[in-house]
Amino acid sequence: MFGTPYGRLLARKILLFVAMVVVARINLFHLAPRTSGDSGALRALDRTVALKQNLWFAGLAIVSLLGIWPPALYGD
Repeated sequence: MFGTPYGRLLARKILLFVAMVVVARINLFHLAPRTSGDSGALRALDRTVALKQNLWFAGLAIVSLLGIWPPALYGD
């Protein structure tokens, strides 16, 4: 998988997806419950939401490249 540009790009997409899930869990379980009484938590939530959006846009760019690149073929 890592021997071709397509495989490396696919691996990056998977890593971006895992990072988005981690950020979403942080938002849901750690930051969102604290926002009602803590303005610092609200600012942190704003930053992590912006981070997740940037990760999503990067993932979208990778998916668009994967859609136009042919998958790698191994062997004859």
